Amino acid sequence: MSAQRASLPFEVGIYLGPAAFVIACLAALWWGFAASVLWGWFAVPVFGLPPVNVPTATGLLLIFRLAQGAAPYQRDAGVEWLVSLALNPAISLLFGWALKGWSA
Repeated sequence: MSAQRASLPFEVGIYLGPAAFVIACLAALWWGFAASVLWGWFAVPVFGLPPVNVPTATGLLLIFRLAQGAAPYQRDAGVEWLVSLALNPAISLLFGWALKGWSA
């Protein structure tokens, strides 16, 4: 017995593609913002490297992501995926902020 895949009505499904694209773009910028802040906190003072702006940090993250390869597809990871897109950069910033204060 095989499990049938539930399909969405066409009217709903047609909006999911553009919505996922917008969410992915916003998430990339959010991750880029977090990376540029962390870069400014640690790479600039420690190694004397120039600061990077959000578009540059986002581009670097995208390059690293491409080099890493695609993540395995998880059918039921919708909500967890959205939460991780929002929380992982925030947690990284919080942890980096604590480390920055500790090292000062």
